[in-house]
Amino acid sequence: MYDWDHSDLITDISKVLNLNWYHTTTHTNWPDPHFDPAEKLTSNAKNYMRNSTGNPHAVEEWVARQKTKALHVGTYEAAIENMLRQLGNQRASETQYYLYRVKLSKASKVAPGVNPEPSSSFGDSYLADLGIESGGIYRYINVHEDEGSVSLALGTKAIEAVQRIAIPLLPHKSSESQFIKNKLDHAEFMKPEPKNDKFSKIRSKPLFTNPYLDTTQLVWREIATSIPDRLQDKFSMALDTRIQTAGNEYFSRYMLGMRDLILNPEWVLKALDDVPFQKREEQDCSHAETYLLD
Repeated sequence: MYDWDHSDLITDISKVLNLNWYHTTTHTNWPDPHFDPAEKLTSNAKNYMRNSTGNPHAVEEWVARQKTKALHVGTYEAAIENMLRQLGNQRASETQYYLYRVKLSKASKVAPGVNPEPSSSFGDSYLADLGIESGGIYRYINVHEDEGSVSLALGTKAIEAVQRIAIPLLPHKSSESQFIKNKLDHAEFMKPEPKNDKFSKIRSKPLFTNPYLDTTQLVWREIATSIPDRLQDKFSMALDTRIQTAGNEYFSRYMLGMRDLILNPEWVLKALDDVPFQKREEQDCSHAETYLLD
């Protein structure tokens, strides 16, 4: 599935700057030039930060450091796998993800060498710790997604422009999506049954099955068997059941669209091709709509 020889990225710095890189996130305006880390901090939280440290400037210093967090981009495969991992961890409150294609600035400074993957205990990395500035790029070997591939940690000024689409792409109605929809429709009318397990006799109240959820998970696991073995566990854990609120027709197409991100990346890349690049300082969120396959 790779479209380049990763060994080139170790020896040829110009290759790093000329390739397209990818990122997935729930943010519609990534990287946000107006990012305010303190936006969601309450007054009580800010006072606690000042009082607990004895530093009246604790909030401002924390904000300044947060703004020096490195951004991460990698191969298409790494970006999709990162989304699967986030869904599996249920870290995002939003359900809509976006795929970004990143064009790097030719003025970026690529740090020498290809390094181990950087992270703190919270998974963050900061530019100063990597020895780069806001226009710098730090190459590393990704050990979590598309294992063994080269990914980049970088500052915002290293990004020249981005393209963005909403993912997954929704395939048109088909016999396959209709088959899944029919299963989900039927499950909505199935009667819950008492669960029988080793704790049944000591529970004060019985537990009951959830036929709709059980059917959804069964369908998802069946879809997972169609993708490469090494991704099946990540995929199986990445089902976002919140999507079911959009209705069974949409949900069935969503599940197939998630599969197609892996099996048919050319469809996704073609959708990106149809979206113009936006300069980093000119990003506009108005084109982040859901895409339908032609």
